[in-house]
Amino acid sequence: MNQITHDCLQGSQEWLDLRAKHFTASELSAAAGESKYQKRGDLLKIKATGIVPDVDAAKQRLFDAGHAAEAAARGLIEEQIGTELYPVTMSVEVDGLPLLASLDGISMFGDIIWENKLLNESLKAAVLRCQLDSHYTLQIEQQLLVSGAEKCYFTTSDGTPEGTFGMWYESVPEMRAKIVSVWKQFAEDLANYQHTEAKPCLVAEVVKDLPAVMVQV
Repeated sequence: MNQITHDCLQGSQEWLDLRAKHFTASELSAAAGESKYQKRGDLLKIKATGIVPDVDAAKQRLFDAGHAAEAAARGLIEEQIGTELYPVTMSVEVDGLPLLASLDGISMFGDIIWENKLLNESLKAAVLRCQLDSHYTLQIEQQLLVSGAEKCYFTTSDGTPEGTFGMWYESVPEMRAKIVSVWKQFAEDLANYQHTEAKPCLVAEVVKDLPAVMVQV
């Protein structure tokens, strides 16, 4: 694989432009129709038109909280697994598909990656059971494929020791074939995509008070 490490800061305009040209790990669950937060049709529209919906204030607060928790948890995780972790963005081409992964962390030797999500109770319960659903495993699988790492340490954290929960995840071989299959179908649908703007619906205004009618004979 022609693996490339990109020298760009996650969140920068350069990074956003790079994501627009690739099929990313964080988009895979949506492309597969298994995302908790994004519909497949919405992802197709974004990839086809380049029009990205504005982030509202509530969602931005969640993003900010997630980034802060990741930064605070990094040292905790490095101590737990015994290695330093470096954020990095990497890409490879697989069967003609441009795949990208933005990693929260990768070890010096490239054998371990780290993925963190902001702490929530349902995800905490899944981590404690060591049983993640496909919304998360699809992202991790593509990260492992792109990075070439052996395993991922997945955490959900608020940045504090008592609010950090983790589990190891190793790739399931048949998932690699699913990644390629999902993105090939998505690429085909993207090539055939035709964007049409929804026409505004005209609604007659209801007149609440009509004038009284007087007839004179």
